[in-house]
Amino acid sequence: TQLILPHTPRSPSSPSGSPSQPPKSPTPTRGGGTQWWSLQGLPRGVGCGSSADGGGGGVGSSSPSASSGSSPAASTSVASGARARRRLPPGADEEAFPIHAGNIHERRRAAFVARAFPLLLFLAVTLLSVLGAARWIDLLLGICAFFNLGLCAVMSLTGVCCLLGTARLSAELASADSDRATGAALAAGVSHLILIPSYREDEEMLAMTLASLVEAQGSAGFHVVLAMEYREGQDGTEKAERLQERFCDCFARVTVTSHPPDLVECHIDGSRGDEVPGKASNVKWALHQVYKLYDIEDATSSEDDVMLTVADADVIFHPQYFARVGAEFAALRDGRDRRSAPHAHLWNMWQAPQLPFRNFHCMPLCSRLWAYVASTYEFGGISSLLLGDAHLTFSTYSLPLELALRARAHEGDVIAEDHHAFLRCFLYSVRASALRLDPFEEVPVGGGRPPAAQAASDASLVAAAATAGRGPGPARLLRLRPIFLPVKATSVVSESGGLQSWVDRWQQAKRHAQGMAELSYLALATYDMIRLLPLRLITPDLWRAFAQLFGRLLYIHILPACQFAAMAVLLVRFVCSGFCLPECAADELSGHPGRWALCALAGAWMPAWPVFLPTFFIWLSNVLFVAASFLGPRQAAGEARGSKTSWHSEDAGVRPGICGRRWTLAMQILFDLAVVGGPVTAFYGIFPALLALWSVFRRGNRFEYVTATKAMGDWAHAS
Repeated sequence: TQLILPHTPRSPSSPSGSPSQPPKSPTPTRGGGTQWWSLQGLPRGVGCGSSADGGGGGVGSSSPSASSGSSPAASTSVASGARARRRLPPGADEEAFPIHAGNIHERRRAAFVARAFPLLLFLAVTLLSVLGAARWIDLLLGICAFFNLGLCAVMSLTGVCCLLGTARLSAELASADSDRATGAALAAGVSHLILIPSYREDEEMLAMTLASLVEAQGSAGFHVVLAMEYREGQDGTEKAERLQERFCDCFARVTVTSHPPDLVECHIDGSRGDEVPGKASNVKWALHQVYKLYDIEDATSSEDDVMLTVADADVIFHPQYFARVGAEFAALRDGRDRRSAPHAHLWNMWQAPQLPFRNFHCMPLCSRLWAYVASTYEFGGISSLLLGDAHLTFSTYSLPLELALRARAHEGDVIAEDHHAFLRCFLYSVRASALRLDPFEEVPVGGGRPPAAQAASDASLVAAAATAGRGPGPARLLRLRPIFLPVKATSVVSESGGLQSWVDRWQQAKRHAQGMAELSYLALATYDMIRLLPLRLITPDLWRAFAQLFGRLLYIHILPACQFAAMAVLLVRFVCSGFCLPECAADELSGHPGRWALCALAGAWMPAWPVFLPTFFIWLSNVLFVAASFLGPRQAAGEARGSKTSWHSEDAGVRPGICGRRWTLAMQILFDLAVVGGPVTAFYGIFPALLALWSVFRRGNRFEYVTATKAMGDWAHAS
C-alpha cells in the first residue's frame, strides 16, 4: 500500500540529456476500487499544454524542459493560445480574467515594472532623503520622523497583539484535552493529506515529525506524503524508504515522491522559465503526483472533504491540531456556522503559530534573535486576525485540497511558497467575488466548464456581475483562520557549530528576504485586476483587502529598509555638519514647538528611540508565549503521568536556574535583546533586504535555494 516514485531525470537514451518521464507505477489501492476523493475534473497535469489524458496543467504548470521530448503539438497549443488571446491562460481549462495567474517572470512590461516596484520605492525614499539633506532639511527630518514613528507604532501594536494572543493561546491549550471528543465528532468525514517537503533533512528529525503525527487524534486515517528531492541522490531515497517502512502501519498511507530537476514553469503570456529548486517546486510536483496516482477507496469522502497541510520537516504538531482544523472545516461545510455561504468552507486557510524554540538551548545568538523577532511578528500577525486585520500563511499551514488545485496555489518558480500560496488563493477569491461566480460550481467535477459558462464571453460575465448588484456575490474573499495550538519548530544550528551556524543563518536570512518578490506579485495582480475588470465591479471591500495585504508586505520588507536608509542619510548629514544638526540646536528651537517635535521624532538626539518600546514588547511576548507553549505543557505532562506526547515533552531545553526556568528564560532573552540585539538584528535583517531589492529586480525568484542545518542536540533524543 505504499508507493515510491522513482525518477531518472537524465536518461542515457536521451541524447539531449534531458529528464525522461518516470516509469508508470500501479495505482495504490487497498481494494474495492472506490475513491477517497474524486479529482477528475480539477485542473491538473505537469505539461505546459493540454493532453488527451488530462495531463495538461494550463497556467503555471510544470513540465520537463523543451528538449525532454514534449510533443510539438503541445508546444504549438501553448504558443497559438497565447497569440489568440494573451490575457487568458493557455490550455483547456481557461478562465476569464485570470488576475491570480500572473507571474513576475513573464516577458511583458508590467512584469518588469512589478519586479522593480520594491526597488523603486526604496530608491524614491533614499533620493528624497538625500534631497532633503542637501536642500531642505525639514524634508529629511519629516521622512525620518515618518518612518521612525511608523516602525515604532507598527511593531508595538504587533507586540500588543502578541499579549492578547498569549491569553487566547493559554485558554486554547487548557481546553484542548477537554474538547477531544467534541472535536472528533465535528471533524467526521474530513480527510487529511499531509505533505512534508524535505531536502537533506536529518532522518531522525523527520522521524520525530512523523512520530508527532502518529500521536495526533485521528492519525490512523492520515495520508502522509514525503516529498523528497531527486538531487539528494541515493541517500535520500534510502532514507525515505526506511521512514516509509518504519511508519507504514501508523497511517492510512505513506507515499514518497521524488522531485526531478530540469523542469520548466509555463506563464500566462506563453513564456517559459526554469523551475527554482526549493520547497515551492517540490510541493507542486508532489501534489501533481498525488493527484495523478492516488485512487483511494473511501466512498464517503469527496474532493471537498480533504484538507491539505504543508508542513516543514522539523515541526512538532499539537495532538489536537488536525482535529481542530477538521472541526472548523466540517462546521463550515455542513452549515453549522449560520453565517456560512455555499462552499464557504473552501474559501479558508488555517494557520497556527510556529515557534522555533525546540533547540533553544543550543542556538547561537544570531538564531535566537531571529527567533525572537520572527515569532513576535508571526504570532502577533495571527493574533491580529481576531481584530479583523490581515496576515499571510507561513511555513506550516492548512487549506482545502480543492482550493489548492483550482487556484493552482503552488508554482515552481517561487521562493516564498507559503506567502505565495495564500496570495494566489486570495486573488482567486477576488476574481470570483468581483464576477459574482462560484468557481466550485463553474467547473463541476467530471469534466470542463458547463455549456453556459463555456459559451459566455468576458463581456457577458461582466454584464451579469453588474446587473447582480454591488452586494456580496456567491463567492467570498479568502479568510485566514487562526489555530492557537502552536507548532513547535527549530532554528538554524549547524552541526559543525561555531562560525558555520552564523554563515547558515546568513543564507537563511537572504532566502527569507527573497519573499520581497511577493510584493511584486501582488503589485502585478493589482495592475491586472484594474486592467481586466471594470472598476464598478471592484468593491470597497476588495480595495480594503488589497490595502491590508500591501500594508502587511510593506511592513515586512520595505519599512525597515526605508527607515534604515533615511536614518543613514541623517547620520551622514550629522557627521558632515561637524557632529551636530544646526537646525535642531537649542537656540534654533526656541519658540518653535513644531520643529522641536520634528527633531525629536526624527531621532536627531536619540536615533535609537523607535526600538525601545518594540524591544520591550518583544521581550515580554517571547517570555510569555514560550513559557505557555514549552515550559507549561512539559510541567503539566510531568504531573499527569501517562499523557506525555512529543509536543508536550518539548521544553526548549531551558535549564532551571536559581530562580526557576521562567526567570532563567526571561533573563536570557533580556540579555540577548538589550546587550547585542541591535547590531546583530540590523545586520541579519537590513542587509539581506537590500540585497533582495536588487535580486528581485534583476532576476525575480531566480535564486539559489540554500537549506540551513537545524541540529537539535543530544537532549532531544533523551527527552
